Amino acid sequence: MTRRKPGKLFPRSQPAVSSLLPAASCQLPAAGCIWYAAGCELFLVRCLLLAGNDSITPLLTHAATHDVIGSAVIVLTVDLEEHFQVSGFESVIPRERWPRFESRLERNTMLLLEILASHSASATFFVLAWNAERYPGLVRRIHAAGHEIACHSYAHHLVYRQTPEEFRQDTRRAKGILEALIGQPVVGYRAPSFSITRKSLWALNILADEGFQYDSSIFPILRDRYGIPGAPRFPYRIPVGNGSPVLKDSRTDSQAISTQHSALSAQGPEGSELPAAGCPLDSHSTDLPTQQLNNSILEIPPSTIRFLGLTLPLGGGGYLRLFPEPLFRNALERILIAQRQMAVLYVHPWELDPEQPRVLRGSWLSTFRQYVNLHKTEGRLRRLLATFPSVSIRTVLPRLTAEAGTWAPAAPRAAEPPAERYDTRHDPR
Repeated sequence: MTRRKPGKLFPRSQPAVSSLLPAASCQLPAAGCIWYAAGCELFLVRCLLLAGNDSITPLLTHAATHDVIGSAVIVLTVDLEEHFQVSGFESVIPRERWPRFESRLERNTMLLLEILASHSASATFFVLAWNAERYPGLVRRIHAAGHEIACHSYAHHLVYRQTPEEFRQDTRRAKGILEALIGQPVVGYRAPSFSITRKSLWALNILADEGFQYDSSIFPILRDRYGIPGAPRFPYRIPVGNGSPVLKDSRTDSQAISTQHSALSAQGPEGSELPAAGCPLDSHSTDLPTQQLNNSILEIPPSTIRFLGLTLPLGGGGYLRLFPEPLFRNALERILIAQRQMAVLYVHPWELDPEQPRVLRGSWLSTFRQYVNLHKTEGRLRRLLATFPSVSIRTVLPRLTAEAGTWAPAAPRAAEPPAERYDTRHDPR
């Protein structure tokens, strides 16, 4: 396979998919929003690099680092999607056109399975059931290799663009397809593009009703498309059903949460979550009442770091490709060593495929995020797994369940503070 040159987004040898797209090109957001978003990302990388010697890099020279790394664990997750199914391109690639695009899912997933096997690593695969219907053998092979099969919806619709009943039907259909393929319960869920936000918290009740034990959809950051800023950075339980003041009316009215009130956690030193009044959070409690466990769902957020008072994403995907590798690894060690927490990372099979066909009509920002540094993903992932053992969520689920405290999300607010906000309407993840 011929590798493309670094930094070249549209090599001539790559097939374009523009012939399959509608004649009308998508409308770009305001130019100012695009440049502001890009500037924020570049400024972030620059700040982290400049601060690396003082805030992160010293962990590498700690005398006990090698011993600690041996016991540090990465919880690796995979969003099993095609390269054309990302939310950033949905305005130019409608779902009804998916069957017309070249599928590269099987070959990319087989490469990922080889990488995992070569490092004796396991992972949780959040499978889009639309793909499972077309590649049932692939899903069975993933399961037979010892990896966990979890749910990533059926058709990759953003949760907050659905009604509760539409979401329930989509989720039930996807769960049924996956369970029929592997012959055992599917207990984990991740929303497309992390789209369980304050305005779609009602979805957690439905997930609990449908038999899911955990969710991994709430990113504790502020983005236009996703995120709940102020949410805990490490696994916790969220009350569901009649025991939750925020979620109790969700079965019939997705807007009911706008009238409910609960406390929001505050950020403490090193990114720890300090409970606000009326919202207890004990992240190390191992003695939760049985009734509390039965009336809650475990939330497992992708990893983040704290920097200059901000919570910044680190969980993987584009961040694994965008951040310089030494910086990413050092930030990861801060979570694993200094904070003694598991790191929850995610990756997509298409990120291992720098030769994938290019979508030429997407926005500049979506194109950048989709294709930047694809040629580096495989090497970075191999080196990461050579350093840290990787496990699936199911493997550590009993421990996470026992150690997690509870957190009651705040109701939606009319306006969010602008501190960490930038336009990500075309973010592919």
